[in-house]
Amino acid sequence: MAALPLGRNGGFEEIVGDIAMAGLSAGKPAEWNYRDRSFDPEGHVALAAEARSGRHALKVRSSGRGRVYAFQDTTIPKAGLYRLEAWARFEPAAEGSAYISLFDRGADKIHRREIRGRAAGGWERHILDVRFERQPSKQVAIIAGASGDAPARVLFDDVT
Repeated sequence: MAALPLGRNGGFEEIVGDIAMAGLSAGKPAEWNYRDRSFDPEGHVALAAEARSGRHALKVRSSGRGRVYAFQDTTIPKAGLYRLEAWARFEPAAEGSAYISLFDRGADKIHRREIRGRAAGGWERHILDVRFERQPSKQVAIIAGASGDAPARVLFDDVT
């Protein structure tokens, strides 16, 4: 198992933007990109203060009309077994599901772990183990998002 974290800033503590002056809505976690309205016109991704650890988490909201997610690209240094771990917490009224995934851009292949279980507002740990038989030819995207199968509001933290 690879011991090093796959991504950077998985705790969402490094922020780009002036949140001291304008609040969390003015910030974005460094190293992360959003696909909030690409597939769901009412989708939303933002920083949140309800963190599992540290001061920030990532809130992902889908209206149920399409997937909504945040991602970052990383390099897989060699063939082997890699683990993506994330903590997720659904808001109580959420009906939809969430997921974590690794998208191998070179092979055009997605490895995905659907998240359906919900502790009543509590944080749950989710793991996706992926074996790369050879080093990917391109970067791999680390993704955390809402599936878009029904309205969903989910928080992610400590994505490593």
